[in-house]
Amino acid sequence: ISGDDAYLKSVRPLSNEAEMVYIDRSLKVGGEAFNVVLAHEFQHLVHSRNDRGEEAWVNEGLSEDASGLVGGAVSSVNSFAAQPQTQLDDWEGGSLAHYGASAAFFRYLASRFGGDPSLGAIAREPGHGEAGVDQFLQSQGTPLRFRDVFADWIAANVLNRQSGPYGNPGWPVKLGITRDLGVAAPLQGEAHQFGTDYYNVDGLDGGAFLLRFDGPALVDVLPAQPPGGGALLWGNAEDSIDTTLTRDLDLTSATSPVLTFKTWFDIEHWYDWGYVSVSTDGGATWQALPGDQTSTDDPAKAAYGPGYTGRSGGGDAASWVDERVSLAAYAGKKVQLRFEYVTDGSTHGAGWAIDDVAIEGTPFHDAGLTDPGWRTSGWVRIAEQLPQTYAVRVIETLTGGDVAVLDVPVDASGHGELRFSGTGVDSATLAVAGTTEGTSQKAAYAVELQPAPAP
Repeated sequence: ISGDDAYLKSVRPLSNEAEMVYIDRSLKVGGEAFNVVLAHEFQHLVHSRNDRGEEAWVNEGLSEDASGLVGGAVSSVNSFAAQPQTQLDDWEGGSLAHYGASAAFFRYLASRFGGDPSLGAIAREPGHGEAGVDQFLQSQGTPLRFRDVFADWIAANVLNRQSGPYGNPGWPVKLGITRDLGVAAPLQGEAHQFGTDYYNVDGLDGGAFLLRFDGPALVDVLPAQPPGGGALLWGNAEDSIDTTLTRDLDLTSATSPVLTFKTWFDIEHWYDWGYVSVSTDGGATWQALPGDQTSTDDPAKAAYGPGYTGRSGGGDAASWVDERVSLAAYAGKKVQLRFEYVTDGSTHGAGWAIDDVAIEGTPFHDAGLTDPGWRTSGWVRIAEQLPQTYAVRVIETLTGGDVAVLDVPVDASGHGELRFSGTGVDSATLAVAGTTEGTSQKAAYAVELQPAPAP
């Protein structure tokens, strides 16, 4: 489907002005491939009508599940099984592993909570992403929330039981675990947020063992921190959002005012855009302004004027840059200034951040972005780092076929310890995942397994 079709051509020039599904003519009508594609896209169409702002990882996961319900082989789950470190709640366009992670998670969710019909509730929930899953779980009468279910799911992907919290009865995830954790053989890794590293645990030949885990207490929000450090304002990172940061400006005494600020952006190129705009009529209309870093190249016909898209700095990785936007046309006036970030319904980048905002030719300078005059809708003031949390589990298959899932409690400093017995354990797997929402940055960690000292 095309999200443009929900709008008039005056807003989206490529719109057909009718909601519809597009299917390649090479697919035979009524054939399996046709039905699978139609089910996938029809879910998108229904979801878009019910909850236009849903995040891609939820929307695509439900569409993959819909394909499976009409008999399609969801091969993307195998891609995820080969790359289980794939971040569940982030989305990289075109990645089969991302499709597979979302498909496997929502199939697990359906099998554990209410069956196939229950998933329709997620498409109707007003919450997006993790918040929508939390609302769904609450509607199912369970006290569990997204992080709790995620921690069970990473164990289910090892055990693939037929039912219960560690069951994957529909689409078993066949992990190909190639890394090992041995006794007195410490290892290091990088925890992806809501993606999982798995290790075969070797040497559990009876006796007691002590597993130690150490990771950072904090994780960066963005790949690059602002030059001056400290907090920054961030336009968020979701699909189908329109976030704004607005304030009044008095330019009555200015002769040649210039807006200056430091900025960092990683925005889906040509499809998502950021704008600096000015209104002279109390916010009824807005004019997007050109700056040193803006672009007017708009092949997707998605922009409303000069704006920010792609990656700041022009390199493979976004970097902080200085921006200047002339406000000379508004000298002598009282106006409103707005930063606005608009995304479409699929892939998004890490977003748009600003810092150290000033107006040359006026006294206004908000280095710490603490001025109370800012009015935010979706933009948030964030610190450089967030508390890093983890899900660390030892997953055991016991002699006789029973299973056990042991939690390694990790404290706020990033340290965790678990003393456990290796007696009667046929096989064991260590699972490590980061569980911090709001970032896709990884956290380095170290794990060590030793014979436990005598109590």
